[in-house]
Amino acid sequence: MRVTSLAVVLGLAAAGPALAQGGGEAVPVCENLVALRQWSAGAGDDPVRAAAQAEKPPGCRLVARETLGAVERRSTFGGAIYECLAQAGGACVWVMP
Repeated sequence: MRVTSLAVVLGLAAAGPALAQGGGEAVPVCENLVALRQWSAGAGDDPVRAAAQAEKPPGCRLVARETLGAVERRSTFGGAIYECLAQAGGACVWVMP
């Protein structure tokens, strides 16, 4: 049973951002911009690598892009534009560019 579980986890990690909770393309998101920058830096600013990482900063996760709404806030950091997108039932989440 343990080998099967590990195989499933490795298979999901290899699939990268193609899989997300709720289906659709996975997008790395965080509740705050600092955590998103930490996750982004650890993944070399690559959303695919970020999605494959087993450890995520607190308040960060993968979500299906279609569950996100309009831009509520924008911030520029290090020349990159970050957006905080609306989500149903909660505060906006910061999305990796």
